[in-house]
Order: sequence, then C-alpha cells, then structure tokens
Amino acid sequence: MAIESWQIEANKCKEILANSIPKQYVPKEGVLPGEQAIHVVDICQKSGLLSENELAITESTATDLVAKMGKGVLSAEEVVTAFLKRATIGQQLVCQILAKQIYIA
Repeated sequence: MAIESWQIEANKCKEILANSIPKQYVPKEGVLPGEQAIHVVDICQKSGLLSENELAITESTATDLVAKMGKGVLSAEEVVTAFLKRATIGQQLVCQILAKQIYIA
C-alpha cells in the first residue's frame, strides 16, 4: 500500500510538533492516565512538572496575575513558563486521547 501525500505531510507536521516542545515540559512515561481513566482534571497537579508556584499561577485570574506582575511579585517570564508547561501537559493528553481513542467522561 502506497503512502498518500497527505500522510507524508501529516508525518512531517507531527515531527515538527514533537521537536518544538521543550523535552523538560513533556510528562514522563506513566504520568498521563491510561485507557481506563475517566477523570483527568488533576493531571497537572499529579504530573510533577509544575511547581506549587506554577500551579498557583495557572489557577489564578488574569486580574490577579496582572496585579502581581505590576507589583513585581511575579515576572512575565514566570507566568509564561507556567502556562507553557500546563499547555504542554494538555496537548500531550489530547494527543494521547486521540491516538488511543480513550473515552473521557
């Protein structure tokens, strides 16, 4: 069976995506839930990738974050890094769900 041109392009895109994610932000093997998982809301807390401060940042309101950055309590770099880590976890979880056809209730 010949590989279709769209499959070649899709594989290139997957490779670009995989190479663009900082490896230190990717959950280690076994951190993401398996096929039996029905509750993934707390995956960021369980992943061990985010510090307590980063969890607090990503669970804060935009108003609180702006106020803390304005007062110098938080830096823009800290905030961006925290959200980048959390988004990476979410992206990896979605990719796993799509790849394995996991049903999340």
